[in-house]
Amino acid sequence: GGEREKGAKVGGKNSVMNFIAKKGGKKKGKLDPRQQTYKKIEECVKYLNRRDCLCQDGIFRVSAPYPDVNKLKKMLDADKPFNWADKDSYGPNHGTYVVATLLIQILMSLDPPLIPYDTYSGAMISDEMEEEKKKTFLKKLFNTSVPNETFTVLHHLCELMVGISQIPENRMTSKNLGIVFGPAIMHAAEERPAQMVKDAPCVCRFVELLIHEFEFFFDATLIKGESREDEKEKEEEKAKDGGDKKDDLLIPTGLRKGGKASRKTTKGKEMEKLEKEREKQIEREREKEREREKE
Repeated sequence: GGEREKGAKVGGKNSVMNFIAKKGGKKKGKLDPRQQTYKKIEECVKYLNRRDCLCQDGIFRVSAPYPDVNKLKKMLDADKPFNWADKDSYGPNHGTYVVATLLIQILMSLDPPLIPYDTYSGAMISDEMEEEKKKTFLKKLFNTSVPNETFTVLHHLCELMVGISQIPENRMTSKNLGIVFGPAIMHAAEERPAQMVKDAPCVCRFVELLIHEFEFFFDATLIKGESREDEKEKEEEKAKDGGDKKDDLLIPTGLRKGGKASRKTTKGKEMEKLEKEREKQIEREREKEREREKE
């Protein structure tokens, strides 16, 4: 019943709390509200990233009773970490359903959501792209629109999803995980019911892609320490040299400082064209909705 080897990294040197401390975000033991929420997410992920939990049939599919979830929420709010030795007191089946339900609740409480709005828009725009082009586009988008602390949390969350998807006993495929986690980690800045329904399949496919291509999006970045910064510098050099002529979608022109997104992006013609098409599409949907309301 020990932790998976990969799962052990979640609370280690590459944890979001260690990142915050290194960047000077943790002063006198106090974190800002979003950092506090990230800490709770990491605590849940660390707990669930054990084989006993990963193999649990119904993980992230079976909801836990509200009193049990609320009890653990209060514990996290009081800055008391989960203790595997106390697992039997968290609910049946090692408290897996309780912690999993709490994790989804915490993710859904984030405002703005874990995935930035710019990344969401880019993910929707890229949905119809050819697979390799989509991956390249989204990786550049990640490096320009996702703050470092957020990237760390997303990395650990996706690592958990990868672990779950690889175990048949839990009956949670990457598609199922996309359905559960998609709406919890990303949505548009303006949530309109009709558009949310339309975007839902794209959101699920985006999460599935993160699971299937985990190493492409994450392995060459945080797992290898500072290499994400190295990658940003390479992208910046490309921008100075005129960018990648074959795929000039997003060109970074600045660098983050202190873990905050201070990087600016220059959007290529293709990106702008796709954005305009999406805006027109959304406007058409709104027009149809207005017509239905009149009827």
